[in-house]
Amino acid sequence: MLLFFTLITIIIDLFYLFVSLKAVLKNRYSILHLCSILFFIIQVLPLVVDMFNDVNSLGTHTKYLYNALTDENTAYLYNLFAIFVMVGLTSTAQKFAHKRVNIMFQRTKAINSFYRLCIVLLMFAPVAAVILAPTPEIYTNFSYFYTHSYNPLAVEYLYHRLVMPYIIYLSFLSILVYYYLIKGSTSKNIIMLLSSVICIWIDGKRGLLAFLIVGILLVDFIKNQTQSNWKLVKKGALLSCVFIAYFAVYSMFTTKNTDDSFYETYDAYFSRESEVKLSIYSRLNGADMLPYDGATLLYDITCYIPRFLWEDKPYGFFNYLTAYAYNGHAETFMEGSNFQVNIWSEYIANFGLLGCILSLLFIIGIVRVSERSNVAMLNISGSVFVLIYLFFGFELIVMVLFYAWLYFFVFKRKSSLHRTRTTY
Repeated sequence: MLLFFTLITIIIDLFYLFVSLKAVLKNRYSILHLCSILFFIIQVLPLVVDMFNDVNSLGTHTKYLYNALTDENTAYLYNLFAIFVMVGLTSTAQKFAHKRVNIMFQRTKAINSFYRLCIVLLMFAPVAAVILAPTPEIYTNFSYFYTHSYNPLAVEYLYHRLVMPYIIYLSFLSILVYYYLIKGSTSKNIIMLLSSVICIWIDGKRGLLAFLIVGILLVDFIKNQTQSNWKLVKKGALLSCVFIAYFAVYSMFTTKNTDDSFYETYDAYFSRESEVKLSIYSRLNGADMLPYDGATLLYDITCYIPRFLWEDKPYGFFNYLTAYAYNGHAETFMEGSNFQVNIWSEYIANFGLLGCILSLLFIIGIVRVSERSNVAMLNISGSVFVLIYLFFGFELIVMVLFYAWLYFFVFKRKSSLHRTRTTY
């Protein structure tokens, strides 16, 4: 019976996937159509992959994750969740697309030489951060802290963990702004490519490349208001292949995940099914994942309040979910280990069924405000934020994007940019 219901879920969601793909290819789309496509890839496609692999292998070292993946009640509720969100995203996207407003931003002429120079300097800010680092030479090694032993209390590691991420993500945002504002040419593309490579090298992880790819494609979609999106789809496929190749080379170089099977690697990095099921399982069995409902969402909106001013402030959601996967409670966090989370797993863990509804409304609200705005950076930051939040937790890069969106929403909405309506 469960297998039959899973097949029905996949078929229903496939229909809505095709609706979203058709809207994108015909250039009558909302960002919610892209959310729908991404949701299918990371939440529904894993149901297909599960059919050809042994789910038991995913919970070898995590008892409660194993319980969640093998619990039938959890599986049924997950299928209902997959249908509800896919229908909600796509149906709302169709309504937004019919009222879609094209925004013709005057990019290059509005930016003088001084601001262009500032943007370029910010793109290369990580170079200055390396020069000022306690031990600059460690950054001549790719992914140093993942390929060498180190003292977690050493000043080099603390600098890399507490200072460097902010510089890298400032550079990341500057790269997207530069890509949007400046018309393409060989020299400008080289500048952008060079700054991106430097950021990825210094960051030493895989996620930043994924963020850049999502951001670049979104900027392309926003700028490409009147032409067919087939070229962008091809570009997206090419960049996805680049990321997969980088992922494989990175894993070999750092020896991360080299002992894992394909299924384990896929579940950890390209799927969020397990995490959402774990959140559902927690709500069905005592809701012991969090200290109280809404705890991690409270952390999300107060993340910049120093802990010494609020000793009982909650922690980021991934800490609780990881601890629950191992122990069935979150009283002791797992140092050096963390599961990847996203908006669905976090909201469901906090509020159950209500969390599923609230998360959907939150995404729809952000997209609606962003798409109706004539402020370019509000549109871009909101679009990148919701897509990355579908795949990653409310951690540093997602926080930065959200507060950037909030800044543009509060202070820049009244900017006078040229706006025209599309005729269909």
